[in-house]
Amino acid sequence: MQLRVLVVDDNRINLLMTRRMLENAGHAAMVAENGAQALDILAQESFDIVLMDISMPVMDGVECTRLLRAGKAGEANKTVPILAITAHAMAGDRELFLAKGMDNYLAKPFEWGELHAAIATTLATFA
Repeated sequence: MQLRVLVVDDNRINLLMTRRMLENAGHAAMVAENGAQALDILAQESFDIVLMDISMPVMDGVECTRLLRAGKAGEANKTVPILAITAHAMAGDRELFLAKGMDNYLAKPFEWGELHAAIATTLATFA
């Protein structure tokens, strides 16, 4: 099944690598370099899942998630699945990001198999 995925990360290398992984698996991927760009894109388009970095300039992933959940990118996107993809891998980080409105968590760096499994697990909770 082809997914529409929005990848939000301020690191261009991470953006390109994640996008390439997704496209090589047959998914359609768009990218945003910060939370503000992500909100602008989400106000115009819909996605099956958002892969959200946490630490970004302009607007971080936690604030972007808060605004999405509040409906700032439209009613349809209030419940879009959000997978946190972050270098924050300390004890308690996963629980913190889930409490902030994200639906799952994947620590960087990751390989395709880990990303695929995290996406599948995240989407399974919405099925």
